[in-house]
Amino acid sequence: MAQPPTILVADDDADQRELLCDLLGLEGFRVLTAGTPQAAREALGGEVDVLLLDLHGALDEPLEQLLAQLGPERPALLLASGDPDIHAHARRMRADGVLAKPFGLEDLLASIRAGVRARGGGKTV
Repeated sequence: MAQPPTILVADDDADQRELLCDLLGLEGFRVLTAGTPQAAREALGGEVDVLLLDLHGALDEPLEQLLAQLGPERPALLLASGDPDIHAHARRMRADGVLAKPFGLEDLLASIRAGVRARGGGKTV
């Protein structure tokens, strides 16, 4: 049996992390969480299929550099933010998707599934 995709939720808001972890877990995903950019960098050392990254709460320059260095080996990157310039950030970081806050569960799930499919690996979504 194939393992479910692993989602890393990187957000400085503990309530948001917990909510996303619970919702994604109920949808059958394996979920890791990180509340700081350092914790996100450490978690990326393991197997992560999709990084759901809060643009202004869990991103710092070293994390952005790590994502660039990983190149095609990096997980699918979904940026989440209420920032009106989120699309400019997404282009700069070569994000696979954007979720404008507040976002709905269906939009979140569709973006994650698209990211998993784009990365391949034979995992079911």
